[in-house]
Amino acid sequence: MGTKIKIGDIDIDLSNRNDILQYIEYIPAKKSDGTKHATGVYIQDIPIDPLTGLAEVFYDESKYTKIDFLNLSTLNYFSSNEEISELISKEPNWDLLKIPEIVRGLPQVHEHFDLLQKMSPRSVNDLMGVLDKIREHSEYKFRRSHCLAYSLNIVALLNYFEKTNTVPNID
Repeated sequence: MGTKIKIGDIDIDLSNRNDILQYIEYIPAKKSDGTKHATGVYIQDIPIDPLTGLAEVFYDESKYTKIDFLNLSTLNYFSSNEEISELISKEPNWDLLKIPEIVRGLPQVHEHFDLLQKMSPRSVNDLMGVLDKIREHSEYKFRRSHCLAYSLNIVALLNYFEKTNTVPNID
C-alpha cells in the first residue's frame, strides 16, 4: 500500500464564492489564533466549536482538507476559459502598468502603483517579483504557484483592457 499524501488545502477561484457555498453544507475554518478564516471551509464531518460555530481544528494543524473558495471577481470580465487562455498566452503591453486607472483595477497590485513604477515589470517573472515584494512583510506570503496564478491573471486583464479599449470598473 502506498503512502498517503497530505493535501492540506485546496484553492478554488470563483467569480463569486457564494454561488457555490449556497449549495453545500460546510463548516467555516478557523486560524490558529482562533479567528474565522477568510475563505476556508470544511465539507467533511469534523468537530465544531459550539460557541463559535467554527471548525474545532486549526486549518494549518489539521488532518482534514480545507477548501478555500476564493473570490476572483476579475473572472467576470471574461466570457470563457478559451478567452482567458488566449489572453494569457499573449505578451501584454507592459506600459499599461504606467496608467493609474488600469492599475487600480488589477488584483493584488491595485494599491501599489508606485512600486510598479519603481520595479517596472516587463515579464511574468518580473511581475511575480512585484507580488513577492508586496507580501514581503506580510504574514501571508504567496506560494510560488499563487504568484504565478495572480501574475497570469494580471496579464489576462492587461490584454483584455487593451483588446476592448476599456479601463477597469472600480466599485
